[in-house]
Amino acid sequence: YFGIVNFGLAGIIGTLIYELPSWVIPPSGGGPIQLIIPGFDQTLSYVVMLLVTLFSTGTIYWLKDSRVGRALTAIKNDEDAAKMLGVNATLYKVGAFALSSFLAGLTGALYGWYGGIVDVSSVFRATFALIPITFAVVGGLGTAIGPVVASIILYSVSFQLQISNPYIAPMAYGALLVIVVVAMPNGVWSILAKYVKGRKMWL
Repeated sequence: YFGIVNFGLAGIIGTLIYELPSWVIPPSGGGPIQLIIPGFDQTLSYVVMLLVTLFSTGTIYWLKDSRVGRALTAIKNDEDAAKMLGVNATLYKVGAFALSSFLAGLTGALYGWYGGIVDVSSVFRATFALIPITFAVVGGLGTAIGPVVASIILYSVSFQLQISNPYIAPMAYGALLVIVVVAMPNGVWSILAKYVKGRKMWL
């Protein structure tokens, strides 16, 4: 449900930004905002993005086996039962939302830094909001490595589709999302993990 709400929220925020007065956003009506980045280096940006990726994945990996992760799992399985055991469901859910928002915001900042431009019509479009949801669902909800694997594969395919026919990419994402939800509800990683000897399912 969080994913669905955020999916709609992205469109609402994009619309609101278009309506902001000119003293808040350039008179281009929410068009591209050029970022002046002194000393930008392609290699440096790659290293920084790699470090952020490792940090984000490591944080989720550590969180799942921590006390917080066990509490969130209990809330997911049965929130009422978790509350009866003394788990503050509201606190943990808000904390999880804050952490995910921080990581998403950090990634968004890197996106603007790397591209040197912020385009409201691009980052708040429906397709852009659908991409991370697709990565998570296809890779495997509740896993740390699954979405990473899915993002590498799907982004590579999406890049080729955008070059050949940009209108096919959104339809391909939607079709893939439906297929995975119906045929592989635990994601692709749930199948791959069976062939990785000695690995835990939630890896």
